[in-house]
Amino acid sequence: MIGYIEEKVSGAKSKRKGVDEILQLTKEDADIVIISDLSRLSREDDIMNVISKINTIRQNGLDLLMLDTEQWIRTTDTIDAMKMIQLVIRASENANERKKIANRMSTGRYAKIVENPYAYVGGQIPFGFSVKPNPMFDENATNNKVARKILVENPKEILILDMMYSKIADGYTLHRLAKYMIDNGIIISDGNLTNYQTLISDILHNKLYIGERTYKGEKFEIKPIISNSKFKAAMDSLEKNRWIVSYSSNFNPLKGILKCTCGRSMYYTNCKQYKYYKCYKKKDDGENRICSNMGLKAETAFKAIWKAATNAMSQEKFKDKTAEKEELLKKEMQIAYDNLAKVTLQKVRKQNAQKDIVEKIKALTNNKIIASLEKEYEGIELEINEIDKQKSEVGKTILAIHHKFEELEKISKEQRLESLSLEYKSELLHNVIEKAVWCSDTLRKGFLQINFKNSVVETLLIQTDKTHSLILQLPTTIQLDLNERKVSVEGEMYSCNDFLKRFDYTDWVIEETIVDGFKQRKSDQNKPTDEELLRMAEEPLE
Repeated sequence: MIGYIEEKVSGAKSKRKGVDEILQLTKEDADIVIISDLSRLSREDDIMNVISKINTIRQNGLDLLMLDTEQWIRTTDTIDAMKMIQLVIRASENANERKKIANRMSTGRYAKIVENPYAYVGGQIPFGFSVKPNPMFDENATNNKVARKILVENPKEILILDMMYSKIADGYTLHRLAKYMIDNGIIISDGNLTNYQTLISDILHNKLYIGERTYKGEKFEIKPIISNSKFKAAMDSLEKNRWIVSYSSNFNPLKGILKCTCGRSMYYTNCKQYKYYKCYKKKDDGENRICSNMGLKAETAFKAIWKAATNAMSQEKFKDKTAEKEELLKKEMQIAYDNLAKVTLQKVRKQNAQKDIVEKIKALTNNKIIASLEKEYEGIELEINEIDKQKSEVGKTILAIHHKFEELEKISKEQRLESLSLEYKSELLHNVIEKAVWCSDTLRKGFLQINFKNSVVETLLIQTDKTHSLILQLPTTIQLDLNERKVSVEGEMYSCNDFLKRFDYTDWVIEETIVDGFKQRKSDQNKPTDEELLRMAEEPLE
């Protein structure tokens, strides 16, 4: 009695129903397994898996016959070293053949997209598009580079796309947009709210909708569905929403800016009747103290950073530093574009070399020479892949420099407007400040180092005692050592307390309030004595 097990799945797949059935057979089911060739059993890259399958068939008491070579592998045979080598070589040849087929298929897809950027070459259909038969496809043509199917715009989905970009540009977060779509029955995928957010993010970031289709690292131009201005507005809004939690009343104006000396971000929290910034992780999992930096009142932190930023932006040195940074970025941009031109020329040369090989193959009949040229072609393909990686990296560099240019442009346009809303002030600070590092000295005193995006660095001294609130913007000649938590003045190191005792800081005050029997300090009033300051500084909070 003869039984058949048929299967159309690629031999490259490790999990195949037909092969699994063969491996389950025993001598009670059959005497021999006959296959057309070894590749039908497996064409995997892992040669040991192929040998393991052959051995499993033998251990189950079945002989194996491969028709292409009429080779028998009997259960009674001893597989010596020579037979093992032959099997390994054949398995390796099958794996290599699979790679060649995959490469040819991939090259074929690329050729179809080159011929028509709307060619559908398999995979998930992008949202906003449908697939239809290509009227230019000829079933009878040989070496057909024309795609069987093409992508066409889906009007209903395009309306949804336009709505998504518009709402994000208007200030919707991904969370809010996902909830809006689910609540209104606009279903684009199965899954929960989190999955929807991820899917929406992937869709919105896809440059296919502004006319850039990418395949194998190369861009192909198609008709835009979304305008560049709307796409950019949505991207800017998403970037803004990354640090503003717009669907929460607990607005954190310094999110992403304020850092601890240990390198961690400082989080926004309630403490008694005030809001504070504290180090994200003061203890490790074993409850051991790993950060001694103390918290900072949120109102004081924002006030200090806002005053320092608006003061800095009004000064000529700040403008000069911005111009200097811009010149440096121009040089970096020129270098990046030179690198891009260089790698692009390399790719063109390699592609021309491939075209020459293809023309040679067409004119040849000698299989050995053809095989040699195919190997050379594959080698060039690997080189092109490496060049594409280089182009991608250069592209990322250029994009990063463009972002820095945009940030500097924002700096030059900002004005000191105290009437701005807290949200707009927060946005302004995010535009101009890289980070602000809080370094506590005692419970209510410390230094704040502000690093601006144009490389200007300012150091503030902050005191927040119950009777005396003080913010100083120190001269740039006074340097802060974050590790020592002290400032250096003419080679001497000073803590907050020592600094306040030692120096007349009148000219450096940007905010000062004295309470508990004192009036708010005016510029023409005398500074309190050192004894008064020390007494007020050491008085505990209620």
